[in-house]
Order: sequence, then C-alpha cells, then structure tokens
Amino acid sequence: GLRGASHLNGTRGLTVKFDESAGRWAVRLDDTHQVVNCKPENVSLVSVLNRVLDGTPTEKNTRAALQFDVGRRVECINYYKLPQKFEHGTVAMTWVREKSWPDGLYAAYKVILDDGRHLYVRNNKKYIKESTAPPIDSTTYEVGDQVICQVPQSEFSEPGIIIRRNQDWLSRGVAPYLLKMNYGKHLNFWPTSQTMKFDDDKCEGVAVNVTDRLRFKVGERVECSDGVGFDPGTIVQLWYNDESQFEKNEVVPYQISLDDGTMIYAPEDTDNFIRKSDRSPPPCWICFDSESSTDNPIVRECACRGEDSGFVHVQCLIRLAKSKVPHLRSNPDVNPYKKCLTCHRSFAPFRLCHKALTKESYRLFGKGDPMENILAQASIDAMADLLKEEGFYEGAKLLLLDSLQRFRDIKREVKGLDTFMNDILTTILIKIARIHAETRSLVHMKICLEECIELADEFNRSGFDIKSKGLVPAKYNL
Repeated sequence: GLRGASHLNGTRGLTVKFDESAGRWAVRLDDTHQVVNCKPENVSLVSVLNRVLDGTPTEKNTRAALQFDVGRRVECINYYKLPQKFEHGTVAMTWVREKSWPDGLYAAYKVILDDGRHLYVRNNKKYIKESTAPPIDSTTYEVGDQVICQVPQSEFSEPGIIIRRNQDWLSRGVAPYLLKMNYGKHLNFWPTSQTMKFDDDKCEGVAVNVTDRLRFKVGERVECSDGVGFDPGTIVQLWYNDESQFEKNEVVPYQISLDDGTMIYAPEDTDNFIRKSDRSPPPCWICFDSESSTDNPIVRECACRGEDSGFVHVQCLIRLAKSKVPHLRSNPDVNPYKKCLTCHRSFAPFRLCHKALTKESYRLFGKGDPMENILAQASIDAMADLLKEEGFYEGAKLLLLDSLQRFRDIKREVKGLDTFMNDILTTILIKIARIHAETRSLVHMKICLEECIELADEFNRSGFDIKSKGLVPAKYNL
C-alpha cells in the first residue's frame, strides 16, 4: 500500500495514464478527482466487466424516429469510464456519420457530456434516456461577470470570473465558458442554473485580468520561475491541459520547453510565473543566427547537450531534412524528418520540431508510392500519430485506412511479397485498432485484430498474441 499517503489506501479511482519513465500509474480518485501517481504494485483491479457497452456505430435506418432533438438534455452511458453509468449531456447532432466508418453505418446521436466528452450514441434505451437536469446555461452570463460555481473537485461553492464565452459551444464541441477562479486556477465550465450563479458578494480588491488573451504566443522566448530564479525557454502550447496532472477541466495558460529540455507549465500569465526573456537564445547550429520569432523559433528538442548544442530554427531543420532526402537510400536508418542528424536520437514527440517535420514530411511524401519511396508510409504513420495525439481520431483513421487499402491492392497485384506485405498490413491494422480502442469502437477494434490473426495464420505463426501488443485491456472480454 501507499506509505507517503496512507490515507488514500482503499480508495477507488480510474487509471488515466502510465508514465513509463517514472514507472507509475496516474490515477484519478473517484471521490475527490485528485490525480495521484502510484506504483503498479500499489494498484489493484477492483472489478472486471465481462461485457461493456461501446461506441461502435450500428444504425442503418436514418428514417427511424428519434426521441430527442438537437439541444435536448439527456442522460447517456459514458462508455469511456468504468464502471459505466449514465451521465448528463446535451444532444449536439442527430444521424451522425464519420467518413472512416463502414458504408451505411450511422450513430443516432452525437452527445456532449457536461464535462466536454463527445459520445456517439445508439438509439437504444440502454444507451440514452431523458434527463430531468436543467439545460446548460450559455446565455445568462457575459465576459467579466463574477460568479459562484459548484466545481466537481470541491465540496464548496467557489468564486470566479468569466474570461471567455463561447455562444456556439454546442456546434463546436467546446466549453461554454472559461473561468478564472479566485483560488488561481482556470477551468472550462458547463454551467446549469444549479451549478453557477451571479456572485452577490463580490470580492473587493481582487484584481483579475478579464480576458483570455495571453501576452505571449507559441514560439516566443520567455523566462519561467523555478521558485529561486528564472530559467529561459520557449512557449510551445497555449491553454494547455494534462488530465494526468490537473484538476478536472483545468487548463493553464502556457506549456514551455526550457532550454535544458525540461517541459513545464505556467499556471498564471503573470510576471511572478513567466516573463519576456531579455536573453537571446543560443545561435542556430545550422545558420548561426540567434534571432528567434513566433514563425521561426529557436528550440532544442533532441538529445544534443552542451551549453549551445542542439539549438536550431524550426525552418532551418525543415530545409536540412529536405536536402538529406537523396541520401536516405544509402542510410535509411536516419530519417531526417524524425531524428536529429547530430545525435541520431528522435526529436521529442509532439513538440514544435516533431510537429513541423511531420507535417512537412506528409506534405512531400504522404501521397507517394510506398513501394518506391521509403518515406511515404513513414510520413503517413507519423501524421496519423500526430492527429491521434491532437484528438483528431477520424482524420488519423482515414489516413491509415487509405494506406491499408493501398497495401492490400499491392499484395493482390504483386506476387511473392506476401510475408513482407502481411507484416506491413499487421502493423497498420494494429494502429487502426488502437484508435478504435481510444474511441471505444470495440467491434471495429475486434475486426482489425481478427484480421491480424488471419494474416498470421497464413504462415502458421504460432504464438501470435494480440494481447502481447498491448491492445486489448483486460476489462474488455471480446
């Protein structure tokens, strides 16, 4: 059990993420929504569901009568959480279809839960029912209004101020309001008449910046407080969220990559936490210029170390990668769109360099013949991973499904490549299955995994185990 926090022993929660570097699970506690980091031996499975409801689209008859219209308050099974239970939400769309779904299949409803989660819901009382909860109130309050809120992670009502209002929240799938709480944190909020009201006892003397406009942009050079002094770095993301670290629905103004490679965040947009840097960055190792801009920042996101080593303009890196493409056939292990050519280590995933190189690689090679250009499939895989990381699951699936069909056609037309093709097809199918798992399309996930097994059986590959790939959680009995 936990020693440093023994009072948490016996509490229940949901695993959010496994931190491989620390070897710990991030667990969100059911009662307080607090996130704690636990060693695997201190976490035990309290329940296994033999059968779960999922988000696989199944409906075909779009003329069937629906009980709920757009804007209607409902309760839906949240199939992203275990144990599964009904939660309040609002119907955003009816008869929804994504391009990646098999032909003819629809979801009766797209519902946005009161915490912002999107669900595709079947026209079935097991999945959706009428709600008596009051509607989301997106019209009563304006930017600058001081309010009292009942936030999920607190037993008490908390004061705050509205700094952003999204009138089209339902169609865009975003929170109606962004709040700056008096206790310092920023929260996305979906209020009802029961969870938010005007603050009649306004806190006099509380200075609040009534805007969601931030002082710095992505790519700008800043200095961040470490409690003792200020360390230089570069802004990499605005209004950053990490559910493994933050309170439910919490966002922070900035995520910053420090010059030593550490990733941190600034909880407030004030000089106490983050300020404009007066120090010039080290010069770019390619062009030797030290001017950094929001369009072309200087960053260090590889494993090069040393006082000035590894700092580079993002655009210089893109030009260098393009110049090295002709040499890839002689040295295919060093992909300049993935690895630093100096330290030969991959760029830090999903940061500025990685994102820029991934998008440029896909633009140049993503539509090419994968049998002629070794960068074609690599660029598709990297772009799909990036889309998945940014939450664009359907876009990622479309890229991979198109690639899957191309390799199926090649296997059918070119004889003698079955073993090679099966390995590639299996890799793509596993990537698609993982996305289906993320979106809880478990039936489609199962179909992908069954095809993987069929490909393995073609060559009697004994011991092929889809669970060894880390795909199927133990809680899903397929």
